[in-house]
Amino acid sequence: MKTKIIYICFIGTLIFLHSCYQDTVNNFKTFTIQIPINFYDKSTNRKVPSISFTFSNLYKYDEYKNNKDKIDKAELYQFSYWVDSLVMPGTNKPFDPKIDEMIFDKIKYTLVLLKPKSGFSPESQDPNDFTLDSSFTPFVIGDFNNVKISEYYKNPKHIVVLPEKEAAQLSVALKSRPYFFILSEYSKYQNQPSDTSLIPYIEVRTDLVIRLSINL
Repeated sequence: MKTKIIYICFIGTLIFLHSCYQDTVNNFKTFTIQIPINFYDKSTNRKVPSISFTFSNLYKYDEYKNNKDKIDKAELYQFSYWVDSLVMPGTNKPFDPKIDEMIFDKIKYTLVLLKPKSGFSPESQDPNDFTLDSSFTPFVIGDFNNVKISEYYKNPKHIVVLPEKEAAQLSVALKSRPYFFILSEYSKYQNQPSDTSLIPYIEVRTDLVIRLSINL
């Protein structure tokens, strides 16, 4: 009986060690790189409500170009948003988070995949060389209500949450379609005096981090 127990424990240990070895081998088959993409939106007399877009093409980055044929997985790892500077409408005074507040009913960020127009290079950095890729539904990466600017003033917020199914779809898409728009939508702010209003000056920064798993 004792010999049988020792044998079972021995077999169990072998199975465990094999599993650990296999995990280690798999880890050595891939490596991970991250591509940070920084967007700076500096607007004078920005109208709200409004929609604006920023273009990005991962061919701009050597990390993508040098490894594009070996990408196993691409994921939207992080998206951060904050306000660097703001001049208040009406008073034309710089925003002070200690005494001022500005609340937007809604701020929304969406990633929209593109495709090159016929005859244009996929490596182009000119957004006019691309058109919307209707085979993919846009991916909402941030959708917020009652946004208090004081909470985002010089204070980065990590706001990306993608459902598992959408994350998998985006992973597949980014491997072959590394070009996209980031759409930003601003609603009216609370107590806005008219249907449209102008913000004298605003600086917004968004940082997008894409993580690539590369096959060796």
